[in-house]
Amino acid sequence: MSAFRDWRKDNDQMLDDICTHDFEYWKVAKVVPDEEDYSEVELVIRAYMHKLKNIFNSMACMSKFPQVGLQDFTAFCNHKFLMVDKKYLNDAAVDLACVGAMTNDVKFNKDVQVAGAITRFEFLEILVRCAKAKYLVPGIVDNYADAVEKLLEDCIIKNYKEEEWDSFRMNRLWNLECSDLFLANLDGIKKVMAHYHEPRRMTFSRENAYELLVKEAGLECPLTEITYCWGMSKMTVV
Repeated sequence: MSAFRDWRKDNDQMLDDICTHDFEYWKVAKVVPDEEDYSEVELVIRAYMHKLKNIFNSMACMSKFPQVGLQDFTAFCNHKFLMVDKKYLNDAAVDLACVGAMTNDVKFNKDVQVAGAITRFEFLEILVRCAKAKYLVPGIVDNYADAVEKLLEDCIIKNYKEEEWDSFRMNRLWNLECSDLFLANLDGIKKVMAHYHEPRRMTFSRENAYELLVKEAGLECPLTEITYCWGMSKMTVV
């Protein structure tokens, strides 16, 4: 028996479900007027979803997990994606794309979502809007699908170094030694978890992690690092 047996790995069906979910909420159909071009944009996003999902997760872990703060995203665009230029996609154009994508009627769970921060489907829509400004408007390409794919290939995928979300588990955590260690201490781990559970909330929050590691265990660990590790520990949620 493995201590990690309940982990749900990403698979093609899960990634397809993520796309279907996010396409229900984004407003790209209003941005891309041609139905055939819009369908091609969806296909491009589906083809790159594994990478895009991991990139968004890693950004969120360094920001306001499970979302990305607006200022943090602007910094990512400038210093990680290297997609901002002085001619077509400047900071103002990125801000405009963010405002356009984040202006919607979706009612968020205030216990989970942070007001004014970017969700995954908004991130995807922002990329489409930025691709339009950077490649379609200046005539570098003649359709949205090619613009989105060019942005992904030339900037997002090429320049962003993925964090060790799944590779950490595969290479460092999922082994017999770690599993045996957790199983041997499982009763104690369950008691620690139960200490933080509430009658209607059987979860372990980021705040719980901070209390456990800093206040109880006395570790000198900043909240930013705890947020990063806490976010990286999460399974994919559609």
